[in-house]
Amino acid sequence: VYIDHYGNAMCGLRAAGLDDAILLEAGGQRLRYARTFGEVEVGEPFWYRNSIGLVELAVNRGSAAARLGLVVGSRVTCPASAG
Repeated sequence: VYIDHYGNAMCGLRAAGLDDAILLEAGGQRLRYARTFGEVEVGEPFWYRNSIGLVELAVNRGSAAARLGLVVGSRVTCPASAG
């Protein structure tokens, strides 16, 4: 992952092939998909499709890097789906 100045974690994974029900795992936590920050509670980590079509991990009003303990090069996995 690459960490931006907001603490969001951009992955090199293209989001186009992922179903919205897919759960991603990072920092020992499973993250669900949300289209916007407003779809999740404050402090909740989630993943979304960023403006260039890649998977990005974020926390509503927070830092995904800090909340999940991520650094450049941390792994993001796809262990299971929500359905």
